[in-house]
Amino acid sequence: MITIKDKILDLLLIIISIIALIVILPFLIIYYPIDWYNSRNFERKYSLWLKTQNGKNFFCYNNRKKGSDFITSTLIPALQDEIEIIYLKGRKIQLESYEKEFISHAFYAFKNYTKFPHLLKIRNGKTFDCSIHADIFKVINEGKDIELLHNKMKDFFELNK
Repeated sequence: MITIKDKILDLLLIIISIIALIVILPFLIIYYPIDWYNSRNFERKYSLWLKTQNGKNFFCYNNRKKGSDFITSTLIPALQDEIEIIYLKGRKIQLESYEKEFISHAFYAFKNYTKFPHLLKIRNGKTFDCSIHADIFKVINEGKDIELLHNKMKDFFELNK
């Protein structure tokens, strides 16, 4: 049986919901178009940036101790000049020659992300990525041939042609 107390509580809940909606709705009406415009504007700038970076190759790695030591002492010195290095210290990109917001956006858009280190290339206004985490740690931990890793990177970046 529904009592008068239950009806009053239901009515109070409805009134509070209507007041909350009246207060929040104007903010939403203002926020969403601005957010949509900013997102669209950023995507347009990012798309233009990708077109200006066509043909670029990036080797991305982070500050994980075991991998970082091997990468800085062995792998980076052997990289070809066409491959640019991006270092992440924690979540911060250590890079001066490119716009960090666009590189960061490219990182968040990785389709084949497992873990760093990662390869990134830009071709015809699109990004392509490949994780080489497992490959590097097979070289480090299992003593696999580093030439296989170099060949995988060259193939990915299309540097053999």
